[in-house]
This record gives sequence, structure tokens and C-alpha cells, in this order.
Amino acid sequence: MVLCLRGSPTIKTAQAINHQWEQHFDPQELADRKCQFFEELDFKGEVIAETYQLLMAHKDTKKIAVGTGCRLMNAEPC
Repeated sequence: MVLCLRGSPTIKTAQAINHQWEQHFDPQELADRKCQFFEELDFKGEVIAETYQLLMAHKDTKKIAVGTGCRLMNAEPC
């Protein structure tokens, strides 16, 4: 599962990512899979404050976002 992130940055990016996590993984494996999932994303562009803050609001996401230095854009299918 890979998302290409392009276009104008938006808070919908974080919502789309979280939705994908919830749809594909049960709660027990969710935390273990988040890091792998994030690494599969193709990030292009600059961090937008509202999107970053939404991701940072979840502690597991915070670790991943800080650890990878991800830059977030609109999520679009490849």
C-alpha cells in the first residue's frame, strides 16, 4: 500500500493516513505497522502546521513523524 502525496498541503492528509491505518490493521498490529506504512509513503513538499499538529496529536504518530521528518502533502492514489 503506497500513497503518493502531491498538491496543496491539507489537514485531509492526516485524516487519509489515519483512515488507511484503521482500515487495514487491527488495533493490536496498528502500532507495529505504522512505521512501515509511513516509510512506504512518498512525501513531497513542505510541512504544513495544521496537518503536522494533527499527526502529532497521536503519540504513536508523533514518534513516527518526528523520527522520519516527514513532509506532508495531499494524498492522491499513484
